[in-house]
Amino acid sequence: MFHATVSWGLSLALAPGTAQGAYLGVPGIAQAVQHSIGPLAVTAAIATNPSAGPASAPASL
Repeated sequence: MFHATVSWGLSLALAPGTAQGAYLGVPGIAQAVQHSIGPLAVTAAIATNPSAGPASAPASL
């Protein structure tokens, strides 16, 4: 929650008045890309190296 607040605040503070929409769109696009590619990247990492999967994570997590 804190990250979202800071991200939007910085985007608005640093953007010129006529380009605030464009500056706010970049974090949204970045998050969409992360949600799209992230699962594929993790799946590929686990498929190529099964020891990288959740079964190999320490029990303290």
